[in-house]
Amino acid sequence: MMSKPFFNENYPSYVQMANLGHIIAHEIWHHFDTAGIKYDAKGSKKSILSQPSKKNMDSLSECIAQQYSTEYEGFEDGLKYTFKNLCSKSSVNDYTLSIFENEHLPSFRRVNDIALNSPEFRKAFSCSIKAPCKFFT
Repeated sequence: MMSKPFFNENYPSYVQMANLGHIIAHEIWHHFDTAGIKYDAKGSKKSILSQPSKKNMDSLSECIAQQYSTEYEGFEDGLKYTFKNLCSKSSVNDYTLSIFENEHLPSFRRVNDIALNSPEFRKAFSCSIKAPCKFFT
């Protein structure tokens, strides 16, 4: 956390605080993903969802799991268009290795796939994809 890219003495303090806030929010969100939601506030394995809520979450998770190979990381990270996501570049070799070594989706997938699931994006650009997840409705 105290090294690049999260910390750099040349960054303004608001950028450093934003980076820290992003990491904290990312980790908090894991409590609400399909793995974290199975544990109560004390860390005991116990379902905290009602049966209808569990059914809805399972349905959404299945839809997302079919689209993404890394369901847990796809939920929250795709919602943010960060400079890193928009500007990063990878070689074909880096991309291929990341499929096996990284739990996060590649940057271009985080941006493109979220846009494709947005009804506003599809309407604005006349895109059609087969049965998109209704994540934004």
